Amino acid sequence: MNKPAPPPRKALGRGLSALLPPPAAPAAAAATSATVVALELTQIQPNPLQPRRHFAPAGLEELAASIRAQGVLQPVLVRPAGSGYELIAGERRFRAAQLAGLERIPALVRTFNDERTFAVALIENLQRADLNPVEQAQAFQELGQRFRLTQEQIAQQTGKDRTTIANALRLLRLEPSVLALVAEGRLSPGQARPLIPLDPEHQRTLAQQIAEQGWSARRVEEHLQRLARPLPPPAAPAPRDPNEVDAETQLARALGAKVAIKAQKRGPKARGVIEIAYFDLEEFQRLFERLTGAAGR
Repeated sequence: MNKPAPPPRKALGRGLSALLPPPAAPAAAAATSATVVALELTQIQPNPLQPRRHFAPAGLEELAASIRAQGVLQPVLVRPAGSGYELIAGERRFRAAQLAGLERIPALVRTFNDERTFAVALIENLQRADLNPVEQAQAFQELGQRFRLTQEQIAQQTGKDRTTIANALRLLRLEPSVLALVAEGRLSPGQARPLIPLDPEHQRTLAQQIAEQGWSARRVEEHLQRLARPLPPPAAPAPRDPNEVDAETQLARALGAKVAIKAQKRGPKARGVIEIAYFDLEEFQRLFERLTGAAGR
């Protein structure tokens, strides 16, 4: 008998009504109307809850060129703030419009509280895949903390797998300079995650090496496995020839000094080295006279 298929995962952004309180009652008709209004750019301030922190200059310039030619094709989403408005979604379009020299931008006005504003901004960025891995991890963390959600609940509300959420949050345990390499794209999450158990100094050193030499994630894991493997015990020294030991003892007594015989080859064609140790010039002079017979001449 076939098992019933599991229920489909919620689409990205659905279910927010269960997560967030309903929006406050509108202060004006513009706050609830779906009509697009043209707002002056100077009336709009950036969203301090924006999960996205980095906007690539080249991408903004490209969008600005498109806006100069075609205009802003999709309105930004704003909420009333003081005597003006605050961005909820569409900051990239807003910045590109500034670059393009526009004075006004099409906008939808909504009355959202801080929690709803953050959730909408996060979900819009996730839908567009605009966040780098560190920004995404920080956004998941912020979403969980603001609404006291488990990783499974964050996954349900964003349409991501719970494993994806867990792996993203683990990145935040990396040393800040290593996180910066991930945010810049010089390290992938797969290259960086194996470094988490290391102390901060080793994380920094190895992360720089990985970035410079382009190690694969697999090579990083194999390298760390080798480092964790215990060193083999030192090999036991080979047994010495009793005759060499006896000769070494007799020479040491005859010379009154430490002597070491190091055989390099044994048998009929034996060869090796005899080392005689001295510890100051006076002892060297004594050994020299003993070996050359200079004292008796």
